[in-house]
Amino acid sequence: VELFVTDFLSRQQRERSVRELEYFVSDYFLKDLSEIEAKRKAKLLGFPIENFCRIAILQGSQYIDKEVVERLRNNQTIHPDLMIVRSGLGQLIFFIPEVEKNHLVLSFEKLELRLKKVYKDFQPIGVGQQGNLKESFLQAQTAINISIRQMKIIFEEDLKLELLYYDLSDES
Repeated sequence: VELFVTDFLSRQQRERSVRELEYFVSDYFLKDLSEIEAKRKAKLLGFPIENFCRIAILQGSQYIDKEVVERLRNNQTIHPDLMIVRSGLGQLIFFIPEVEKNHLVLSFEKLELRLKKVYKDFQPIGVGQQGNLKESFLQAQTAINISIRQMKIIFEEDLKLELLYYDLSDES
């Protein structure tokens, strides 16, 4: 019985930590947290935000539970320190350390193929540019919108012509 209670409490603590991280990420991107406050909160959560320089977003076509997120994180080939956090919008937010773009492209292509096998459908992925995380997040959101339309992984830095095209087509 004691082992059962210990296991239950441990699982509850892990779930609470995951939810706190999800709330932090939401606040970080959607509210006006100062960098100092963000770093302080990240440190309290054991989340090394200063190690990341790029954001990617995966838009799930179905609900993605925490076990799937954990498997994705453990089996990904992008970077050993990559973090994946669920957002309340059915999205997974990838916090990516510095990685060469060619490696990133190949790794996301492998990931997309695995997800296609599991979900039997394309899972749109948008990738922001390397640099400021908040800017990269906004860029990844732009890229995900194009990814949904084009049914392929989109890197925001490759989008200049597509953005002009979609801006013109939205106006007409």
